[in-house]
Amino acid sequence: MSYNTNFRETGLPKPVLFASKTGAGTVIAAPGAGKHIIIYDILASANTTLKDGSGGTSYAINAPGGAAANLTGSIKLEANLEVYSTDGNVTITYTIV
Repeated sequence: MSYNTNFRETGLPKPVLFASKTGAGTVIAAPGAGKHIIIYDILASANTTLKDGSGGTSYAINAPGGAAANLTGSIKLEANLEVYSTDGNVTITYTIV
């Protein structure tokens, strides 16, 4: 299954969401039962680890500070888990499926 959000690739527009957080804490709240967060890009002011689950129980990705992560593929988290940042200011481009 493809999770592309690009009109050129899918022929249909699909909205992309943005979430930001200053310092450590929850960046994206859990989306609800049976729903998944798919992360497309990350911008972090300091080195940060993004984790999934309440309070960041499982490792998801390490994002370098001062630059966009520019992911070459998306990251799909397990159903109904939040995204937690360990440090710095972070902005995430994502969608929920």
